[in-house]
Amino acid sequence: MISAIKKQMRITVSDENKGPLAREIIKANMFRGKIIALTLIVIELCVIVLRLLVSPAKIIVAPWGYYYIMYLLMIAFMAAVLIILDRASKKEKIHIKRMNAITYCCVAFVLAWNMIITLLDLSVGGHLLSYFIALVAISVIIYLKPKVLLIIYLSVHAVYLALLPFFLPSGHVAQAEYINTSIAVIISIFIGLVIYRSKVLVFIQQKTIEQKNDQLNLLNEQLTETNETLEYLSQTDGLTGIYNRRMFDEISHDYWESCIEKNAPLTVIMMDIDHFKEYNDNFGHQAGDDCLIKLVNSLKKSIGSKETMLARYGGEEFILMMCGITKKASYDLAEKIRKNVEKLDIKRKYTVVAEHILLSLGVYRGMPSKQADVKEFIEYADKALYAAKRDKRNNTKMTE
Repeated sequence: MISAIKKQMRITVSDENKGPLAREIIKANMFRGKIIALTLIVIELCVIVLRLLVSPAKIIVAPWGYYYIMYLLMIAFMAAVLIILDRASKKEKIHIKRMNAITYCCVAFVLAWNMIITLLDLSVGGHLLSYFIALVAISVIIYLKPKVLLIIYLSVHAVYLALLPFFLPSGHVAQAEYINTSIAVIISIFIGLVIYRSKVLVFIQQKTIEQKNDQLNLLNEQLTETNETLEYLSQTDGLTGIYNRRMFDEISHDYWESCIEKNAPLTVIMMDIDHFKEYNDNFGHQAGDDCLIKLVNSLKKSIGSKETMLARYGGEEFILMMCGITKKASYDLAEKIRKNVEKLDIKRKYTVVAEHILLSLGVYRGMPSKQADVKEFIEYADKALYAAKRDKRNNTKMTE
């Protein structure tokens, strides 16, 4: 039995969970404590009324008068406890040490009260039932720490054993009472330890589940972010940040359909950097990448806030689609793009066309329809681009 009790006392709670566990136990004890206090008040009132109805004259006769004093004491104490718990339950913050002290005092009082009632019962030839019920009921209903449980139960029982001989009728042997009550105390302590340990284990399991859920939620968030990043990377050109060719092929049809719904013309502008291979060969790929980034930034500034679709179509080729602008506006935009790139003044080592990076552009504008396809417009713009490159480069050719 002793080894079993020691085993039940081995409860390990992490430091971070000690506070939440204490608050949860206090809340449970407060809820149960209010129910117990109210129940005991009702029971004691009923007992007083019944005793007065059956034998009112015994109210001043010993030991019956002591019973009434004990009943009134229980009612007064439980009424005070009920008020304290009711006020404490309405507060947002729980004072752990104070509430624990109140719980321990209540448990000790109830045990001591039932101990005295039992001693009074024994003095008139009664039984141990009241003390037994109190021992078991408290261990089952109230959550008590193992050390506190042992201290309260053993202290009250030591007093009980010391007082027992003075309340037994003359000639009565107290051996049976000593053994029976001691066994009841040991069993009640064991029950209390098991119930407390179960409460702690359930709490730890809940916290473990919550932590696992938090970790799972965090992993899900990270996975969502990773998927979003991967989706973004799959849609955009890793260097310039604009749409890549694969994404352009996917959504250009949607853009086409949007223009059809709006009954608006579609402008396609194909762009190619003049002699970019020679620039890469002369300055290296890092310089080539820097050149592409600067060029895309220039394209974005030239386009402004207009609703367009810009993509990197090839190594040094870019494509721009715009819905609902005029022929003149289409050409003017292409020229604006070309001149702004020229203004970047990105120097070349060898002058093939000019001393800096230049851009050739091909423009096509037409009315999209269900009978045609966006690929046709792209092919027309591409032909215009090659016409510009065959001409003298660094210029804009347009077809409609």
